[in-house]
Amino acid sequence: MPKYQHKRSVKTLLIDPQMQKEYTFLMVIILFISAIVISVLVNWTIRDTMMSGPYRLGKISPYEVMSSINYLITVRVTIALLVTIVVSAFLSIKFLHRVGGPIYRFRVTLKQIAKGQIPSNIKLRTNDFYKDIADEINKVLELMRSKKEKKDQIVLEIQKLPLGQLPPETSQSMKQLLDKLKQEC
Repeated sequence: MPKYQHKRSVKTLLIDPQMQKEYTFLMVIILFISAIVISVLVNWTIRDTMMSGPYRLGKISPYEVMSSINYLITVRVTIALLVTIVVSAFLSIKFLHRVGGPIYRFRVTLKQIAKGQIPSNIKLRTNDFYKDIADEINKVLELMRSKKEKKDQIVLEIQKLPLGQLPPETSQSMKQLLDKLKQEC
């Protein structure tokens, strides 16, 4: 069995550069915003804890201050991370629909073609990816429709011929060819 020759390289890392760059940029922005929010929460929690109540008067031990700060930071950072995860999941799903929707439509169209049907043209949403592929598939579908129309016209023209006036062998051969042509249309 031949060994698999294709190896991933820097040139083939980005299969769809536009989509992959946009998705990566989106995730980096979300993580960057999340890091800023977490750092603000940590700073705000420490400042709020140190400047409020009896802590500023020095009546509480540093251990109690740090325990209180630690608890507040844990709660606030956990909430911030949960919100970040929910927002990231929502944006990821929304973004990936722009990729998955066209792929699903391509699959449905190809299944119809495999069954011998000529489906309608592929229409994608405004922000969907792979519009260039949809355009190419639509060109193939138009070519298929054109060829089917030509075959249908040939069948009609052959049917108009006076096959009864031909010798029986020729007439029978023409009818068989006509049946085959009808089956392919």
